[in-house]
Amino acid sequence: MNTRVVFRGMEHTPVIEQYVHDEIEKITKLLVREREPIALEVVLAAGRTHHHHRVEILLKSVLFDVMAHHVGPDLYQEIRHVIEVIIK
Repeated sequence: MNTRVVFRGMEHTPVIEQYVHDEIEKITKLLVREREPIALEVVLAAGRTHHHHRVEILLKSVLFDVMAHHVGPDLYQEIRHVIEVIIK
């Protein structure tokens, strides 16, 4: 699986990137039997006017495309929320 984490309007930190990869493991366990190639992109964007963060996940495979996003003040909570939306 091709995984990419994009930081927009915020500083790249290894701690946040590692947290994203740890949470993505929940998705990759569900995709073990899917045909390749599978692309997973996580976009983390900081809000300009408010202290809200936007987290967006794009999951593309041969058979389907899934997108989920959420906006809120706590980046880690928004990452968990978007992962749960993709899983369900």
